[in-house]
Amino acid sequence: MAADVIKQYAELLRSYDVHEIVSDNYAAGFSSDEWNRNGIGFRACDNDTAENFLRLLPLLTSKRARLADNATLRTQLSQLERRVVSGHEVVGHAQSRRARRRRRCLRGLLGGGRGACFPSASCSRRRWWSGSGISLDPR
Repeated sequence: MAADVIKQYAELLRSYDVHEIVSDNYAAGFSSDEWNRNGIGFRACDNDTAENFLRLLPLLTSKRARLADNATLRTQLSQLERRVVSGHEVVGHAQSRRARRRRRCLRGLLGGGRGACFPSASCSRRRWWSGSGISLDPR
């Protein structure tokens, strides 16, 4: 199924005279082979996904880039969270409270630092775009 999707996108890209894409490393081996098989060069991005989200924010706030008018895109971007992990900022999809609690409990059981099984007051999460002046509300 994924191979069929890549084939369809490759046809669309060629119609716009695009012959190479840059993508994250998610399933890089599979996707690079499949893109190449369909005549589109594949190059892995130097940044990880979180870094790409952080680089996108100033482009949006300065209006040097615009988002496509797509409800799914708006929803997914508005649900991203910015948090500090091991001393650096990470942006990713919000994790459920239950998943965070399970991880804290597991860390506590394994002796890996703070292992409280309740939400921490020092937790540093916020919406990645919060305070940026960006409205992801289509209204």
